[in-house]
Amino acid sequence: MLTDRRYIKHNVMLVGLLIVLLGFSALATDRLLHAQTNVTTALYTIRATATNSGATDLNDIDVPFAISGGELISGNFIKTTALNTAVQQGATDIPNMPPTGRIQIEGAVQKVGSVFTEYTTEAQSDTTNDLPLLGPSPSINDAWLFGCDNPCRIFNQEIDTAGVGSWTITYEYWNGSDWVALSNVQDLTTGFTVVGANSTTWDMPTDWATQTVTGSAINSYWGRARVSAFTSITTQPLASRQRYENGQWWTWVETLPVENQEQYTIALGGTTDFSTFHQTFPGTAGITTGDAAGIELGNAYSLAMVGRLDFSNAGPSTYVVNKTGAFTINVTGSAVSPVLETTITGGSTVTGENTGITIPDTGTQTVIMGADGNSAATWVSNGGGMVSYPVQTITNNANNITWVSNGGTNYFDSIRLGVASATVFNLDDTQAEFAAGTLTNTTAYTAGLGLSN
Repeated sequence: MLTDRRYIKHNVMLVGLLIVLLGFSALATDRLLHAQTNVTTALYTIRATATNSGATDLNDIDVPFAISGGELISGNFIKTTALNTAVQQGATDIPNMPPTGRIQIEGAVQKVGSVFTEYTTEAQSDTTNDLPLLGPSPSINDAWLFGCDNPCRIFNQEIDTAGVGSWTITYEYWNGSDWVALSNVQDLTTGFTVVGANSTTWDMPTDWATQTVTGSAINSYWGRARVSAFTSITTQPLASRQRYENGQWWTWVETLPVENQEQYTIALGGTTDFSTFHQTFPGTAGITTGDAAGIELGNAYSLAMVGRLDFSNAGPSTYVVNKTGAFTINVTGSAVSPVLETTITGGSTVTGENTGITIPDTGTQTVIMGADGNSAATWVSNGGGMVSYPVQTITNNANNITWVSNGGTNYFDSIRLGVASATVFNLDDTQAEFAAGTLTNTTAYTAGLGLSN
């Protein structure tokens, strides 16, 4: 198992800066993780330790450190963008994804006996005293249910009227088959009896599952605050807005032998941004792009992912990208013999395999799938090279696009899809461009991928 320790210290550090890819030619090389950037304007540092206390050596692992992004933002330790932060191990920059800020909960339901009442709209507003966290005469197993878009570690509540009485609140989550108690719960609301903005935290479960609950049609990661003991009530607890946080700062560890530790330093604070973007750690769910007419690929398109591939979970449902019945790039083979398999479905189904891929000790890899209407190919860095296959007019269906799902990618810098021009690879160079939807045209397919050959 992995454990971590943290403390904040007011001092100045030098940390590295990840080199940003600014053009097609840069896509053909690994990202460097050893550059240094001057962060002398940083006001604070956080020291974190990852420890392998298990029985097996670990390699290429995603490591979260428990911390509240909401507290860091509200305390002015970091900007809302978290771009005035950097993570370093020694003198080396480490890929990282800062924790979320406070996000409105996706759903809210009150359970009183066998009656379920939805309060989602009220939980997403600032109107005071409109959330009855307990009924006027609570019974054991009454509960307040809250739904989060993603698994969460921190539940933020605005208690407007503190409850007065004697009861016990137990926090639980849905594991796919049953309600299970959350571990290491720290409830600063003390069972809804402390007025003001306070949070409840717990250890992040690994098996939190989505569901719909009685009283709401929202499919969410539901948790609940259940009355597990009750004696009396004098004042009913009332609240207003509720939010959640993932409460985890994600980093990456190249190797961590048994009974070993790795030390990290997070530099943060000040007016200067230390990076232009952060990595995304997608977990197993990946990223979903909803189906839309404007992103049906046809027979001329560009698709790219810059990230770190993980072949430890290689298999037929481990994807770099997938639109069922249209196009798929699978992480297949094995960690010893990595393979990427492209499947394109149109008038017929065609495939191509990129073999000979070398997994770098550090850095990222680039995967590009492109077509110019006449030729089609997939290119992979680190020895994978290019494989071509007959061009197809890709099937137009209503399925969503899923990126980097089921453990095929530790983290990624960018995912890009271009259909605006048939022969030009379109990409966003910076986070600001991406947010604004501004495309920078770079190398043509025929020159960059050799599709004319």
